[in-house]
Amino acid sequence: MTLVETLAALAVVALGTMIVTPALTIVTSPMRLGPLAADIAALLVQARSVAIATNGEAAAIVDPVGGIVSAGARRISMPPGVALDLIAAESCRAAGSGVAITFSPSGSSCGAVMQLAQGERRLKIRVDWYSGHVSIQKS
Repeated sequence: MTLVETLAALAVVALGTMIVTPALTIVTSPMRLGPLAADIAALLVQARSVAIATNGEAAAIVDPVGGIVSAGARRISMPPGVALDLIAAESCRAAGSGVAITFSPSGSSCGAVMQLAQGERRLKIRVDWYSGHVSIQKS
């Protein structure tokens, strides 16, 4: 085998390793809660913005049993192994098997706390009832 053939073989092995290694880490690593919580928080902020912009109510529907959070056309499903719990104020309306976190034209909301859990890791997404401010906190 010549030097050129050896270098070509090493290049093919290196390229294969570069392609396969990230795929293995995606399959074997647990879902990161941070990006999921950020997506849900962005969905809630968008619903609040719609309420303010349209001068009407807007809602995000949270279905803890089905593991789904939706608002408008956007829908976020919990990946396997991630649990979704919800504590909502009584002023939040029931919506099927879930609860509607409503935002008023002033930006205020009915108030809620969602918890995402995966094993020992937990994050809370809080929706302040007075201001409608959405925040993510470690718990």
